[in-house]
This record gives sequence, C-alpha cells and structure tokens, in this order.
Amino acid sequence: MTARPAPTIVNPMRPNRKAPMGIKIIAAWALLGAAALAYSCGAPDQARGSTARRLRSVGFDVSVDGNGDLKTAVALENGRSQKVSLSSSGQKVGAWDVREVWSVAGAFPGGLPDGLSARLMADSWSSRVLGSWALAGPGSDGSVLLLYLVRIDARASARILRDAVHETASTADALESVLGDSDEF
Repeated sequence: MTARPAPTIVNPMRPNRKAPMGIKIIAAWALLGAAALAYSCGAPDQARGSTARRLRSVGFDVSVDGNGDLKTAVALENGRSQKVSLSSSGQKVGAWDVREVWSVAGAFPGGLPDGLSARLMADSWSSRVLGSWALAGPGSDGSVLLLYLVRIDARASARILRDAVHETASTADALESVLGDSDEF
C-alpha cells in the first residue's frame, strides 16, 4: 500500500503550497471542540425530548419547568391528583445512567415534625421497592420539602416510565392525604 499524498490547499497568493502541519492540527482541534460543545449542549434537550415523547405515548401531558425538568400531573383513582417531576437528564453512576422521578408529599417550615423521619425511613425499608423518601431544602424560608423519589434507567421504556410516574404519584399523594386534607401537590 502506498500512502496518499496530503491534500493540496490552493492559496491564490501562493499556488500549489500545502498548509503547514500546525494549522491542520489547530483546525482539527477546533472542529473536535465545536463538535463536543454542540453534542454536550444538545444532549439534555435530546434526552428530555425523548423522555417527553415516551411519556406522551402513554397518555401524560408533559411540560418543562424553568430548570429544564419535565413535569406532569397524574389523576389518581381516589379523585385526587399529584404533580410529578422527572430530571431533565440522567446522572452517571459508573456504567449506569439514572433518571430521577419525584413528587412532593409535604412542605414543612423549620423541618420535619418529631418522629416523622424515623417512620419514613422504616417505611422506605419495609414497604418501598422502587423508591424512598427524601428531603429537599431547606429553602430560603427555612422549609423543607418531603419527596418520594424513584430512580430508574434513563433509557427506560414508556411502560416503565409510566409505572414509575404512577408509583411516585400514588405514594406521595397517600402520605400527603395523611398529613393534611389538602391536595396541594
């Protein structure tokens, strides 16, 4: 095999002169950097769009919040509804790409009531298969949000997404209804 000659760059000021190797390397790095930037900027949007399409295919209305996370509302059999959020992109954990699905069960100014965290940890251990209870906050007002959080494969099928959203919504709403009469979340 013979090596191909380097392509000739025609410069009207210097006909038949090849570009120096340094310029070729700089151009290659610039193109590689631009491609990586375009990919990294578009990846969350592509993942979000793909997940939104899968959710819509199983009957959910989906919107995007200010953080880029997906939002949907689930009508429950008990006549109540529950808002559910899905992370806009997966989180890498080793070889895994994990998506978070969560729903708020309550907001507590100043922290959880005495004994509730121990009961929630016991509930997570004994009754929860897909998810567990989590706290978010404190917010600027000092309140914490109690969430039910499920983590699934970021590439989960529409059926698995549907099941995770329903599990999240029904579990968070069950505790919300026990904590108070409101259907706020």
